[in-house]
Amino acid sequence: MKCWIIFTMGIFILAFSTPLWTGNASAYGFHTGVIYSQIDDNSQLGDPIVANYGGSTEYGYDAPAMDTHPQFYAGVEAHTMGGWYMVWRLLVSVSGTDPNGVALSGDRFTGLTALHSPESGSYQYVLDVVYQTLVNVVPYGIGSDIEYAFSTQPTGYDGSHAWADWYSWLGGPYESGLRFGFQLAVDPTLPGTYTINIAYLAGIWESDAGGNPVPVDGVTISQGLDYCYQYCTYNVNILTSERWRGAPPPCQPAGLLDVYRDNVKIGTSDTSGHYVDHPQSGTTHTYYAKDGQYGSNSQTVSGPASFELCVVTPF
Repeated sequence: MKCWIIFTMGIFILAFSTPLWTGNASAYGFHTGVIYSQIDDNSQLGDPIVANYGGSTEYGYDAPAMDTHPQFYAGVEAHTMGGWYMVWRLLVSVSGTDPNGVALSGDRFTGLTALHSPESGSYQYVLDVVYQTLVNVVPYGIGSDIEYAFSTQPTGYDGSHAWADWYSWLGGPYESGLRFGFQLAVDPTLPGTYTINIAYLAGIWESDAGGNPVPVDGVTISQGLDYCYQYCTYNVNILTSERWRGAPPPCQPAGLLDVYRDNVKIGTSDTSGHYVDHPQSGTTHTYYAKDGQYGSNSQTVSGPASFELCVVTPF
C-alpha cells in the first residue's frame, strides 16, 4: 500500500491507496480498490482529523469483451466529525485514452447519471464498497444508510472529461455520497485496451481563525482501470536514434526513421524520435528501425516495454 502526505491550503491531507490492478469480484461485477484521504484541522491544538473521503469504481468485465458501451459506476463518499465540519461538495470526473493512446473527448462517456446519498432510495453497491472502508477510518461514525441513493444530481462533459457534481451551501450534511454512472462509447473499428481514469474530490466546511465558515476542498485522489474491447493490447515505447560509425556513444535521438515490427514497416517515428506501438497482449514481436538502407539493432518483446533502437551509419 502506498501513502502520500500533502499540505494544501493549511489543511493536512493523508492519502492512502490500495492496489488498483486487481479487481474485486462480487455478485455485482468487479470494483477497484478503495482509495481514501483524511483531513485534519491544523488550526486546532493537536491537529485532530476532522473528515475522511474515498472512492471506488464498479465495472462489469475483467477480461476482453465485445460490449461497445460498457457500464461503470463510480462512487465517492465523505464523512466529518460533526460540529462546524460539514460536507459541502462531492465531485467525480472521468477521462481516458483509446488503444492508440489518443485522449478520449468527454462526449465518449455517455448515459451519464448521478444519485445522491444518504437518501431513501435504491441500494448502490459501489457506495457500500466505499462505506466498508470509511467505517474503519477516523473520524469514525459514518452511517450505513449512505449506501442508499435517490435524488438526481448534475452531470456534464467537456472536451476531455465527463463528471458528476453535488454541492450544498452552509448547513450541509455531516456525511454525503455520490454515485456516478457512465458508459464508454467504444469505437467498434478499434479493438484493444481503453484506459479510464477516475478522479474523486470532496470539500468540507471549516471555520477560519475568526470563527467564520469557509469551504475547503481536499486533494483530488484518482485511480485507473482498463477495458479490453475484443482483446487487450500493451504499449511498446520506442526511441529511435542514430550515430556515425566511429562516433562515441551515446546515439542521438533521430526523428522520421522507419520502424519495423517482424520485418514489416509499421510507421515512422516523430520528429523527436519517438514511436509507440500497441500489439495484442500475449504476442511476441521483434522491432528494428531503418534509415534508408541502414538498420538498427533489434529488440524482441512480449509485454509492455521501453527501449532505444540506434541506427549506425558509415558517415
